[in-house]
Amino acid sequence: MASPQSKQGITPEAQFAAGPDGGRYVEVNGIRIFFKEQGSGPALLLLPGGMESQASWSGIAPDLAREFRVITPDVRGQGRTSVNDTPLSYQLFADDASQLLKALNVPQAIVVGHSDGGDTALQMGLHHADQLAGMVLIATPYNVSNYYPGTIDQMANLKPDETNWDPATSTYKTKAEYDAFWHRLINVMYTVEPNLTLSDLHTIVTPSLVLHASNDEYFGAVSSQELANALQEATFELIPNSTHNVQADNPGFVLDEIRTFAHQTLDAPVRPAPTTTTHG
Repeated sequence: MASPQSKQGITPEAQFAAGPDGGRYVEVNGIRIFFKEQGSGPALLLLPGGMESQASWSGIAPDLAREFRVITPDVRGQGRTSVNDTPLSYQLFADDASQLLKALNVPQAIVVGHSDGGDTALQMGLHHADQLAGMVLIATPYNVSNYYPGTIDQMANLKPDETNWDPATSTYKTKAEYDAFWHRLINVMYTVEPNLTLSDLHTIVTPSLVLHASNDEYFGAVSSQELANALQEATFELIPNSTHNVQADNPGFVLDEIRTFAHQTLDAPVRPAPTTTTHG
């Protein structure tokens, strides 16, 4: 049985610290990542969407933790995770996730990503494939060309969402700091990434499940079907009664899809670890 069963020890080099609300911090890749863990067994790494936190998984993480070791981090510059001056990219986020798994002595995990988190998972499939047992890609565009007309212009000019900033739960203690990161991520990075091609996707051999929200506001199902068709081993499912915010709209469906995929993937014959491919 192919298993991303995780070891409970930690690497001596990793610097951990207690965090609020039962979470922990670890210093990796030049930043301080906030994350939570619950459950035991095969590892699931749940990556949230843009400008969201690990709390976005709170509707399904406890149920998944009945069968799996569930790891839910805040992404670089979001939630309680710090940021530095390194230019933002999904490959950088993937490097962060890779280092987090290494710090936790998790040799392999099924990575579940929503939106931005799915794009980070795809970069892990390209650059850290040996750490992946599978991928669940939820509401995930693979290229900015997937978006409906006008979406990129909207992103370029979108003003910071003040309701999304709370100094009590944010790495930013001032509104100016929050606004500066918003500009770097939403107004700049989102206008040029994701930028993968179908040829890039075809090099990814990790077993994958592609889930598309039936009423996604940002891009159509045809792009998600292209993504699933381009990956070497993927299936496509449409999430009914859902907008881009799928975990809130249809958590039961998402939970069942993740559980089913995880069990099917882990029960599959042992696969040789793929060779990590480096892309420019």
